[in-house]
Amino acid sequence: MGVLLFSSRKPWPDGRSSYPGRRVVREPFDPDLEALRSGNESAFEALIGRYHGSMLRLAVSYLRDRGAAEDAVQETWLTCLRTLDRFEGRSSLKTWIFGILLNVCRARRRKESRIQPFTSLFRRLAGEGRGPTLDPSASTEMESGWPVPTTGATCPNRECSAARLSAR
Repeated sequence: MGVLLFSSRKPWPDGRSSYPGRRVVREPFDPDLEALRSGNESAFEALIGRYHGSMLRLAVSYLRDRGAAEDAVQETWLTCLRTLDRFEGRSSLKTWIFGILLNVCRARRRKESRIQPFTSLFRRLAGEGRGPTLDPSASTEMESGWPVPTTGATCPNRECSAARLSAR
């Protein structure tokens, strides 16, 4: 079976396809896109009203911080306005906007993963986490090496009380 490239024949005779469902025909003219390119502010407000909630939910699920997610959505809208002339129409306008949002969120996560919180410096200087877990002066050692509470300490369960009595 040979395949003809650059044939003058139409792929489906009489405009019919072998697929039983409806054919999807992309409309080359997108009214939202043309309104945005012409500078129509009401079209931009309508687009924000239509997509802002779902964009914020996606950003929160990706960044895990509502404040950072709101910043990412706002940065996405600004990026969309700045780069609207580079939109080629290979995808829908919604897909393009959400793709920009994901790229902004990824960049923000990469940036925040390289930043160390200021409070972690204080923990490192104080030496937290490097000393002994138990205070040696608060307990005495049994023969087995397990710490036993000193006298006067209360034990919440029977096992602790039994261990203290057997140590005496």
